[in-house]
Amino acid sequence: AFEARFPDSKFLGNGGKGGVHYVETVSKGGIEGTKVSIVCLHGFGASSGSFRAAMQTISDSLNARVIAIDMPGFGLTERPGPRDSQEGFNALNSLSQAGALS
Repeated sequence: AFEARFPDSKFLGNGGKGGVHYVETVSKGGIEGTKVSIVCLHGFGASSGSFRAAMQTISDSLNARVIAIDMPGFGLTERPGPRDSQEGFNALNSLSQAGALS
């Protein structure tokens, strides 16, 4: 799955070679003029790709940074182990700790 990444794919964890996959857009004014950050979370059977067509429009109209992540086990994010029941929360926490949601 890592080989199928998009040109704007970003990964957090595992040295940039897997881990939590996310994509982001900012308004045309750039990150400095951003007033708010919006995180898009998909449901079962979906991925960050569900939001791709709308992300730039949302960024521009709300002067926002829009981040869409692939929850563990979906899209390009690594699959959790059989005993990792908190992986979705861990993925959000990892993004937050790394400053990706700031």
